[in-house]
Amino acid sequence: MKMTQAEKRKIAAGAARCQIKRCGNDPDTAPVESAFCALSELMQFEPQLVASQWWKNATPNQEKLFIQEWNKENQWRKTYLTKP
Repeated sequence: MKMTQAEKRKIAAGAARCQIKRCGNDPDTAPVESAFCALSELMQFEPQLVASQWWKNATPNQEKLFIQEWNKENQWRKTYLTKP
């Protein structure tokens, strides 16, 4: 079964979060530019990954949706996962 663009974006966001964390940074506070850098690194070193393929072929609209979802997810994490 073929994956939708929304599913691929979700995988790309998860891969970016993992890559950011691997570099010693907190993905929950990372700006979307860090996610794009992480995806570029993944594309360079692991081009076969779904996340890499999504990033390579992302249209401006897909990037816009990624930004909106990244920011929304980070806001949710800050609101609900931050310890008082």
